[in-house]
This record gives sequence, structure tokens and C-alpha cells, in this order.
Amino acid sequence: MKKSLLRHLLAIGIFIAVSFIYFYPALQGYSLKMSDISTWKGMSKEISDYRLLFGEEPLWTNSMF
Repeated sequence: MKKSLLRHLLAIGIFIAVSFIYFYPALQGYSLKMSDISTWKGMSKEISDYRLLFGEEPLWTNSMF
């Protein structure tokens, strides 16, 4: 009984240690750069500029295709 409990606790401890090692960059505040988000920001700028200049919704954007 005691041996079985020790094995389970050891397995849980190893799992926790591996998790902390694997997620260490995320725990430090680092994150992945998402290219689709940065691309969207660039494409939406043309739409925002058009709205400001003409006061209407654009029907097309040249920065998408």
C-alpha cells in the first residue's frame, strides 16, 4: 500500500515538474506572435482610413487579395 502511494505521488510530481518546464516561457509572460492577427490589423487600416475620408462603408479592400 505504501509503495503504491509513493509511486503515484512520484508520478504526479514528475508530471508537475515536466509541466512547469514545458510552460516556463508562458509563465514568464511570453506568448506566440499570431501572424493572422497582425495581418488583420494591416488590412483593417485601409478600411478605417476609407471610413474617415468618405464617411461610408467600403465595399472592397485591395489589401486582402
